[in-house]
Amino acid sequence: MQAGARLYRDNCIGCHGADGKGERLIFPPLAGNAIVMQSSSESLIRVVLEGAQAVGTKVAPTAPSMPSFAWKLGDADVQRALRLL
Repeated sequence: MQAGARLYRDNCIGCHGADGKGERLIFPPLAGNAIVMQSSSESLIRVVLEGAQAVGTKVAPTAPSMPSFAWKLGDADVQRALRLL
């Protein structure tokens, strides 16, 4: 748990916050997020490692994006961080 907490603090907290609630229209919440809540963690691991780009809308024309963390994290690192969610 400590290793996962350290990974979250070092890589995720800046955007998603200590409470996982994110920031409205910029950084999606992790708390209660459908991808996080899936029984398989495959999609979430893929988003963390490969990044993602949301679609822009009329209300939010600049869509938020998730950078890839593959350059610094591996599957095992992501699994440790996910145990916190």
